[in-house]
Amino acid sequence: MTLVSISMMVQDVHIDEEGAATKVHKVSSKLLEQFWKLAEKKEKARINAAIVIINHAKQHEIQGSELPKEVNYCLERLVRGLASSRAAARPGFYACLVELLTLLRGKILPQHLLTLADKFLKSISSSKTEMGDAQIGRILLVSAMIQSSLLTGSDVIMDVTGQLISLLKKKAFLRVMAASILVQLLHSLDVEVFQDHICSKVMEYLRNEEELDPEGLWIFLECSLCFPQAFHGKKVLKDRYGSSSLLKPKMLQNVVEAVMRCVVQLPQCHPMLPCLGAYVMEKQAAGTFWQQGLAPILQGSPPKDRMQVACHLIHAMLSSSPALMGEGFLESETFIALLVKSCSQVHGPGKGQGGGKGKVGKDKTMTNLLEALAKFLSSSDLQEEIRRATLERLLRPPGSPIIDKILFSPREPILRRTLASVKDTQTLLIVLGACEDVIKGKYSSSNLEKVTASQIMARILSKKWDEDSEIQESYLHFLAAHSLFSIEGGIPGTSLDVIDIPINGDVARGLQKSLLRALDHPSSHISDWGNTLYRVIKFLDLLLHHSEEAKPIRQLSEQGKEYWKKALELGKMMRQNSKNKAEGEEWKFHIFQVLFLQMCLQLLMDEKPACDAIQDLEECWKRSQGSVGVKCEDGPEWVEVVVDLLLNLLSLETHLLRSIVNSVFASLAPHLTLFSLRHISSVLSTEDSGKNPLSLDSESEAGSEVDSDREMDMDSEDESLNEVEDDDDNDNDGDDQGCPDGFRDEVKAALGDAAVATDVETVNVSDIDDERMAELDRALSNAFQNAGGKLSKKKSGRLLQSDMKLLHFRLRCLELLELYMRDPRPLGHVMALILPLLKAYAESLKDFRQETLSTRLDSLLSRLSGLRKFSSMDVNPAQFPQIISDLLNSFARTSPPRYVVMANRVCVMVVRCSTHTTMGSDDKELLVDTLCTAIQDIFQRSESQLLWQTFQHLVALNWDGGWRLADAVVKRASTAEKIPARTHACQLLVAFLRNTNVIRRLASKDKDRVLGSISEFLLVELERLGRVEARVIHVCRVLECLLALLPHKNASELPGMMKTTLIEVSKQGQLRRAKKFKTLFNRLSAKFNIPHSTW
Repeated sequence: MTLVSISMMVQDVHIDEEGAATKVHKVSSKLLEQFWKLAEKKEKARINAAIVIINHAKQHEIQGSELPKEVNYCLERLVRGLASSRAAARPGFYACLVELLTLLRGKILPQHLLTLADKFLKSISSSKTEMGDAQIGRILLVSAMIQSSLLTGSDVIMDVTGQLISLLKKKAFLRVMAASILVQLLHSLDVEVFQDHICSKVMEYLRNEEELDPEGLWIFLECSLCFPQAFHGKKVLKDRYGSSSLLKPKMLQNVVEAVMRCVVQLPQCHPMLPCLGAYVMEKQAAGTFWQQGLAPILQGSPPKDRMQVACHLIHAMLSSSPALMGEGFLESETFIALLVKSCSQVHGPGKGQGGGKGKVGKDKTMTNLLEALAKFLSSSDLQEEIRRATLERLLRPPGSPIIDKILFSPREPILRRTLASVKDTQTLLIVLGACEDVIKGKYSSSNLEKVTASQIMARILSKKWDEDSEIQESYLHFLAAHSLFSIEGGIPGTSLDVIDIPINGDVARGLQKSLLRALDHPSSHISDWGNTLYRVIKFLDLLLHHSEEAKPIRQLSEQGKEYWKKALELGKMMRQNSKNKAEGEEWKFHIFQVLFLQMCLQLLMDEKPACDAIQDLEECWKRSQGSVGVKCEDGPEWVEVVVDLLLNLLSLETHLLRSIVNSVFASLAPHLTLFSLRHISSVLSTEDSGKNPLSLDSESEAGSEVDSDREMDMDSEDESLNEVEDDDDNDNDGDDQGCPDGFRDEVKAALGDAAVATDVETVNVSDIDDERMAELDRALSNAFQNAGGKLSKKKSGRLLQSDMKLLHFRLRCLELLELYMRDPRPLGHVMALILPLLKAYAESLKDFRQETLSTRLDSLLSRLSGLRKFSSMDVNPAQFPQIISDLLNSFARTSPPRYVVMANRVCVMVVRCSTHTTMGSDDKELLVDTLCTAIQDIFQRSESQLLWQTFQHLVALNWDGGWRLADAVVKRASTAEKIPARTHACQLLVAFLRNTNVIRRLASKDKDRVLGSISEFLLVELERLGRVEARVIHVCRVLECLLALLPHKNASELPGMMKTTLIEVSKQGQLRRAKKFKTLFNRLSAKFNIPHSTW
């Protein structure tokens, strides 16, 4: 027997206080069940149950001060549930009670609720557990009254305040809860009410306390913050503690002792600590409070619980307004010592002095402290002097290995978040110096910390420095030298020092990525890229001439040295010639200068591809001296080769070299050829996974990244996180999505005699009894579970490392096309991009893991479909019919709706552009014939309504072929048997008839032909509707079409049977009840003079 059934048995009888049994009303089982669901562990179940109860209460109208029995029962049951000891009962009953009291606001008195508390929230037995539950229920009831704004009246407020203060004095386990509700009450009071009724009780409580406990201090702080004038805090403190301020030395000791008593709340943060932090920050006394209050008790080796309480308080202070932070807090030695100890407990000492990986403890206190520190230092309101002094104290010697581990750890990116708000050059130089020390291994840093430091350095160097450009250049030289060379001593003429710990190959690869990121900064002009690269390459050329002190990590062969010299000379020559050219003629020199110098950099990373690229670039430079756009007889144009080289650069690493490539591509975009555009768009296709446009060698895979903030993670444990957990995620989406062999037979066997013979027959479920239905449920469940492994699965889980890299490469190629489409381009180039982009869009929609790619494609196609301006209209007219044919053939029953909508817009754009070109009559005829043929096919395929929208826009377009399409629709709809097809046909005709400009321009012969065929089709359709009842929506579409036809043909010009058939249709009973039909028929009856009495 369930709890619900037991409750239903006893709900009819109620025992009053005198022991007499009285009959009460019955409650529905559905409502009764919701009260049990309020104690469910799942939050969603509790919310749904509360919604049902509130909706049930709303159904009963409340008249006067007496509540309906149903509403009163819900109220009593919710109040009684506040004392429940079940795990999730109190949150569920409390939330539902707050909503119910809010609904009853103004219709129920607070005295009634206190009466219910005396009746239901009292302990009958002497059990301490039941007494505690009842007291918790009273506290929650008061909180619910405050939340619903029902706690009004001075007598009630004084009574509730007295009860809460008495609980503060008696029950230790209720102090925090009672203090929280009292603070909640204080926040809801006006100054006058507090001063007249509450202030005296609070002051009496604070004076009588033997010692200042956390709850008393919390209440005092809230009163001081909420009612600074009404609450005479100074008098209270002076009478009790002999001090007039919390921050005086005599009082500060009591405050610190109260703070240390918060250890009983660990690991949770006592709610008094955030309030104390806000109070200290408001008084701008963070330094004084820290140095005179907390610092003395944290000297030496304090207990762990005391450190945790201090960290909670510091977290509260750091989370307050940074503009109020004064000096002397973050810069103090004690704070640094506490931070070191806290970080040591979070991360452990690691291996050796500071290397290796520490273990993250279960306690999140220290982690939250570091998070607050990062948020504080990255705040834009923080004074730059305090930020600089704090970072200097954290980063400069003597320093701490633990501090270095935290600051340069990718898991707590304090410095990364801080750099976004740093604008002071001196602060940046402090961080750069610390990064340099970590890379050199001054504090025995691990490989991961060195790479993180290089990434932070790269972020700083990638910013645009208005001043101190020489310092920026020196750090670029430092990063370039130690990422590409092994420095074994000082280099004459440079600022390079001896590295204490040699940098191994893994760290070198991470530094190389940081170097590329440092060079990959936003620039206003391509010439800036050339100047920056030239200075870096000249410095590297100097290192190559000191082979004893600086040896390349990858030694150059003799051929590589020759290509280095050639590329450097060509880059220097381009740089000099670009200065002598007039504006508008120097773009070639800038492009080749950047590419030649970039290939010099690539020579030190991967020699063989860089040599081939330099050779191709040299040939391209020679060919570029001719006319742009002239086809070479012995090979591709130089622009096409340069585009291919840019794609190769983009494929190197994720998020690197994007700005350089985009800058070069922006200068190259006006001179692109069709082949170049097709080459870029071809890499967007995801259909054939075997044709990967990236060459994934082992070295590039080892350094691939998924997130820009986590470029390098060389720990083997972290690398395993990038792999897919389940091999089934690699299944192909192309598998058959239908039922597997034998699955239908398993379902029929499970149904037994309830199975139908054919798919057309149905079964009346009401004829099956409950026991038989339960057996069928179990049998069907087993059948589906057994077949679950056979059904093909949708792609799920994360992408593989190689697939993720391929996705990022496609996104960067798509970025090039977005850059290309920012300015007006030739119409022929735009037409060449339509089909590849739509194909890639359709493929990306099939896999939710390609959502990023599909979103970017959606944006680009939306821009493309709305183009109105082109740099030239030169296009092959034969392209338009072919593009339209391919677009319409791409529609399928399984096409995603987003693709169909986008294809519709593109199709309309193609037809619109064709009207502005010099198309011959044959090409125009072919285009219209293609669309008419597609209309005939779509009637046979019975596709979704989205496919019909294409023709709905086309017939409404202002072009000469619209009437031909309307005529084709009428011919095909006249013979269509399915009603939905004729409904869609009426929609198309309405769109055409409303396009008055096109109809007005038609020749009289063509106009009479198409309007006559439409009127005949409507007459036949109305005669059908008069004989057979049809769906209301179809009848309304026919009437809308007839109304749209009347402005072009008067009612007298239509066939005489039209009026008779309209009257016959209006006599159908189901149509008389449709509001839309009535509106349309009233308008038609006025046109045809149909008396209202006839229908």
